[in-house]
Amino acid sequence: MQTPEVTSRLAALDAVLWAIDNRHELDDLALASANEAELVAELQRLHGFTDEQCGFVVTSSARVLTQQYRNKIAAEREEVLKDLRD
Repeated sequence: MQTPEVTSRLAALDAVLWAIDNRHELDDLALASANEAELVAELQRLHGFTDEQCGFVVTSSARVLTQQYRNKIAAEREEVLKDLRD
């Protein structure tokens, strides 16, 4: 069932998966940004992320780079999509 909470969670999961799958691009963007606000602006400009999604991306730590964490997030995303289809 589609609810604002489910839609928001899916957007957050998509952002975290993007950060994991595109860690090199994220590193390059972060290094080129003068500060967090500039990084957020670039993520929004380049990828259309919302403020909330940017929050998940810029606060991610090294733990999100592990395969175990990525698999956990991907499985959770599939569950959210399943809920949306039901």
